[in-house]
Amino acid sequence: MEAKARFLIVFGVALFSLLLKWVTLRFIATEQIREKCLKRFGIYRGTLTFGYLLRRLGWDLANAALGLMAIAYVLKSSNFRNICAEKLGNYEFLFAIILSFIYIGLYGFVIIRKYIYLEVAEEVCVTRNLCGKQWWYATTLLGAGLLMLLQSSWFVVGVK
Repeated sequence: MEAKARFLIVFGVALFSLLLKWVTLRFIATEQIREKCLKRFGIYRGTLTFGYLLRRLGWDLANAALGLMAIAYVLKSSNFRNICAEKLGNYEFLFAIILSFIYIGLYGFVIIRKYIYLEVAEEVCVTRNLCGKQWWYATTLLGAGLLMLLQSSWFVVGVK
């Protein structure tokens, strides 16, 4: 049951994020987005493609992973709390702090990938017609987001 629950968490977060963004941008808020872009920036590039949204999926996965880690810290029946209580003894607080720093570091890596490298690569692709680096940055962003989400889902659900 636990492996199935972990799969459903990862699949559900990814699918929900992609579909919510795509439906909102395509069908619900199309006119409002066009008006705001024209008003603020003077340009409207059109609705975002599914590939563009897929390249930013790692950001959503990383945000969901932080939420799952917060749940793992709080729930008494989570795998994280069981490991801390049963195996670590007096070092459970130290383990929680070190793990928090690791997750904050990974989240910082995801922030750098998204807001510095991927955004610049997208802008270079649009203005100079040089599309190549965005795939690499999007893949590392997606990989880091998946790694964080898989690990945090294990800490919440675990295996028995």
